[in-house]
Amino acid sequence: MEKTYMETIAKLFNSKLTSYKIAKDTGLSTQLIDNYRTGKSKIENMALGKAELLVKYATSIQVVSVSKSQWINIVGSAKNADEAKKLLKRYVFGWSSKESALQTFKHAVLKKDQISRQVKDEKVEFGENPDEIIPWLKNITVDDLADR
Repeated sequence: MEKTYMETIAKLFNSKLTSYKIAKDTGLSTQLIDNYRTGKSKIENMALGKAELLVKYATSIQVVSVSKSQWINIVGSAKNADEAKKLLKRYVFGWSSKESALQTFKHAVLKKDQISRQVKDEKVEFGENPDEIIPWLKNITVDDLADR
């Protein structure tokens, strides 16, 4: 199996996603996922079909660890509220809960908003439509993420 596949799968298994969530979303059993997570089974011995499925899943949800400073860049890359919502959903899985991701995301939004007001000579841009994005993100709730 390719080294990049093994790294991606290891990253997925080391994420805060539960075995149940991974199993439910991929169609694999929780027992299989747990066996790899606990080391009972080795990732390098995984069947290629299962590995490809897990890599595709990991890639689709972008399991990444995002620091608070990176959230400002993520928020700033959104061009409208719909895109901001997609970005939030994509990165929420690196956190222990939707609530903690949401709190950090709102903090980044508020900080970005504050910076853009303070810096007059070199105004920090907030995508193409800050008037649409900033209020939406300030008011977003965990329920807004429920359809993920």
